[in-house]
Amino acid sequence: MPFLNLAIFLILIASQAVAQVVIRPRDIPSIPGTVLTYYYSSDTANGIEVDVGEGGENRHWDFSGYAFDEVSNDTLIDPEEAPEHETYPDANRVIISPSNELGIQIGTGGIQYEAVTDTGWYMFGVVGGFGEIQLPFEFPAALKILPLPAEYEDEWDIAARFEIGMVAPDTLLEGLLDSIYIRVAIGGFSSIDGWGVVTYSGGDLPAIRQHISVGGNLSVVGTFTLFGRRMEQEVFRQDIQTNQTYRWLSPAMGEIARMTSMLGEADPDFNRASSIRVRRVVPDLAFPDPPLAFGLVHVGNSGVAQFRIRNSGEGVGSVSRVIFSGGLENEIEVINELPMVIEPDSSALLRCLWSPTVEKSLWPNTITITHNDPGMENPLVVTLQGATPDFASVEPDAGRLPSRLSLVSVSPNPFNSSATIRFELPLTGFTTLTIVDLNGKTLRTIATGVMLAGTHQLTLHEDQISTGVYLITLETAGQRVVTSAVYLK
Repeated sequence: MPFLNLAIFLILIASQAVAQVVIRPRDIPSIPGTVLTYYYSSDTANGIEVDVGEGGENRHWDFSGYAFDEVSNDTLIDPEEAPEHETYPDANRVIISPSNELGIQIGTGGIQYEAVTDTGWYMFGVVGGFGEIQLPFEFPAALKILPLPAEYEDEWDIAARFEIGMVAPDTLLEGLLDSIYIRVAIGGFSSIDGWGVVTYSGGDLPAIRQHISVGGNLSVVGTFTLFGRRMEQEVFRQDIQTNQTYRWLSPAMGEIARMTSMLGEADPDFNRASSIRVRRVVPDLAFPDPPLAFGLVHVGNSGVAQFRIRNSGEGVGSVSRVIFSGGLENEIEVINELPMVIEPDSSALLRCLWSPTVEKSLWPNTITITHNDPGMENPLVVTLQGATPDFASVEPDAGRLPSRLSLVSVSPNPFNSSATIRFELPLTGFTTLTIVDLNGKTLRTIATGVMLAGTHQLTLHEDQISTGVYLITLETAGQRVVTSAVYLK
């Protein structure tokens, strides 16, 4: 009996490990007003280098590198408000899209009339664009986009013949034609040839892969009357060359990616695509304020500064590059491994290590942070704060902290080439010490940065001002104190 229980347990674990992905009716986005945005690229002349990956079970397809400048939208509209809704009364999903669900390009794309039912996802017809003209193409029988539920190894045929007629323009064959008919015949097959995980800008998702292979022809036939008889004349014919299309669909998200081969491609493992689109979801990153603050760091030691980057968007955020100004690349390094990833609805710490080699203040140096949030400044410039003891020294005083902000003394006063400024900070915080003339003009920032609570002492070296009375100004946490100093040259 123990062996039987163990066997059952192992079978259950194994079945969970290989549980395949299934697409159900609820997984197809169908709510009117929904806009699905995709990174999009097309090159019908030379093609785009792609990797369609492999079919089979428990596969991984990575689309994180397909982020193009151009985007395209699929927009779902209310079926009852669609222009041809009376022609397709059973359509419960109407989508405006530049590309066709089955890779069948009729005109320049347009409106697709579909139905999502318990047994399948069907297409009734398409309103395709031909220049400024929008022409409706109604299929005699609904084309199956996907059986539902859809799972690995499902297969089905795709076949349809349809036509649309109109009055012939006078400019066609010098007005000899009465009417013209556009006739389209398509045929092919589709299958679910793989399941696994897709990686894209929104992270990792379970998905199935649909393979579509279709071709056909399009012809324009004109009719005219000769000796009382109705005659037909083909005035244009074009083969719709067979091509291969792959779509990756994920539960609750619908289509994540699509790759369509070059026309005439017979190899399902093609490596050049005429078009590719990948679902675009972007991060919404928030960088904190105040700046990156190291505080007080002694020469020969190291200090760590960090700030938390939050991502409230749907896409995966990343920090790919950090550059330090002022020649600080030999003193400051990023502790994190770059690129640093910030998952949706989460946060991550960017941590930097400063190892000063000489006495200095980091202000006004900056770092520039390159990230992937299209909605904010990129790269982002962040101010550095921090100093060595020569710029912000603290005297220990048996644990006692000053009770108020104070400029204790300037010594000597009057001074000639240098003076020692002593001041007290009741709280740790960003602090600025400046020298100002009597007209209120700031002549020099003596020190700035995050300083610890306590008593500080700085040396002011000055030989660029004229003899006179000047103001030493100390500011921190919204408070400001001023004292005077006399400079004798």
